[in-house]
Amino acid sequence: MPNGDFLALATKFRRTIASVTIALSILVLTKFATAKDQYEIVIASRPIYAGSTIKVSDLATIKSPFTWTTALSSIQSAVNRVAITPIGSGEPISKFVLNTSTSFDRKNPESVAVSLPMSVSGSSLHAGDRVDVFGTNQISSAELVARSALVISVAPADRNQVLSSTASGIVNLAINKSEAKNIANVMDKGTFTFIKLRNQ
Repeated sequence: MPNGDFLALATKFRRTIASVTIALSILVLTKFATAKDQYEIVIASRPIYAGSTIKVSDLATIKSPFTWTTALSSIQSAVNRVAITPIGSGEPISKFVLNTSTSFDRKNPESVAVSLPMSVSGSSLHAGDRVDVFGTNQISSAELVARSALVISVAPADRNQVLSSTASGIVNLAINKSEAKNIANVMDKGTFTFIKLRNQ
């Protein structure tokens, strides 16, 4: 057999093996129902933004002829969890897109989550960063309102969601409970500046 024909045959064989391997992987990860049975799948009933705490009203269930190992079948298993990534309306809810931790911040088990309008100072922030937050309102000068807050997620601007018409997005933070009042005093008519900390 000429070398060219042999190489072509070998290439075709490798592609066939790869295709079979992928197909078997899909079969392992996916379950198919019989004609009489239907799997219940939890989906988003509306867009869910990264960093949002999921509520019952954000979810719905549908019947599907197939499911997969990471899909959720119970609405309660998603309620009060935090979305790690944006979830589109009608998109199935997977355990991989939810924060499975019982705390927003492992270093601060009593932390609470808060969403703040993102200024220019927050444009380079990413999930996992720690920041000091300074608040400025019309009455007082800048003051420290949250120390070493954990960035849960950063969401792009959406005029139906952002907390300020001038904000470029939303920064979702885990803060101390005692700092929530400081932030509330600035929230309505103030602005926030985020100082990223080097040592995390």
